[in-house]
Amino acid sequence: MPYKIVQTIEKGRPVLTAVPDGWEISGTLFWPKKHEKLRRIEHSKPETNWRPINCILKRSNLSSFSQAEQEIDSMSNASDTETDNDNVSHTRNHNKKNISKFQQAFNDMARQCCDVSIVEIM
Repeated sequence: MPYKIVQTIEKGRPVLTAVPDGWEISGTLFWPKKHEKLRRIEHSKPETNWRPINCILKRSNLSSFSQAEQEIDSMSNASDTETDNDNVSHTRNHNKKNISKFQQAFNDMARQCCDVSIVEIM
């Protein structure tokens, strides 16, 4: 069974992830709690307790996990991922380490709006 590359949005950022073929069905990624080892098991299938996540299928029919990971590296340098390359994370594990410039700007803007609202109330 081949692998796929899917794009999800996590904390406002697009994330590219290599998954076994059976994990994505018609734009839905089924995601287990303990995914790192399972992602490398080519024949693993979703179970009923896996969380459904909306996704976009980016690539399919990749013969191995390592080929899918290499393709993600290539996609990070190409424009056909339909995202801003600076804001694409390689896997779901790296999102917690960095906050994108866009997300930081949005957070700053929200704080400013809250500050203005508090001043207007007083």
